Amino acid sequence: ARSVLDKSRAPMKLNATNNEFIKFDNINPKEMAIDYADNVVIGYGGSVGLLHIQNQILQLWDLNCNHIIADSGKVYCKNNNIIYRLDTISNEIFEWDMPTPSVVYDLTTDNSGNIFFTFFDGYYKIGKISVSDNLVTLWTSPSTPGRLKVNSSGNVFFGGQSLTELITSEDKFLTMPIVCDNISIDTNDAVYCSAGSSTTKIIIKS
Repeated sequence: ARSVLDKSRAPMKLNATNNEFIKFDNINPKEMAIDYADNVVIGYGGSVGLLHIQNQILQLWDLNCNHIIADSGKVYCKNNNIIYRLDTISNEIFEWDMPTPSVVYDLTTDNSGNIFFTFFDGYYKIGKISVSDNLVTLWTSPSTPGRLKVNSSGNVFFGGQSLTELITSEDKFLTMPIVCDNISIDTNDAVYCSAGSSTTKIIIKS
């Protein structure tokens, strides 16, 4: 890793207490995520950066990937068929090359740090990487999977022309007739789907 400052546009932080904007100069991200310590993880296209908010030091790793997510000291991203995990504390980078005919579309993690992902181009698969043993599991989906999230029980919800739940412990799919372009899950496991100008909240009963 290397610590530098790149001169260009700056990300900003809004202080919710007094609505004050805090600007971090000389940094030009293409995408951002927030890590467990409220620092900013930044994607540059050819590098992944970690902006330490307290001292404004930007730490960079040579890692060409996109679709960055941050979770518990780890950064996850992808490039075509390859999924990466960067440990920002140890500087270790792990990669998994998916032996599939389609490239990875979306990815997310569960509470244990396992990685779930979907594919582009009508490839009807949901994937999971178990980080404890590097085992890759693929499920065949009843529909083309889109963006996905995992709830606290480890079940996967993904959007598309319908909202689908994968109950991983039973290898079972449940489909709901709700168009879902983007998906989020709150701390109570309620699922939110947005499509066009509308957002739908779904309460999943256990």
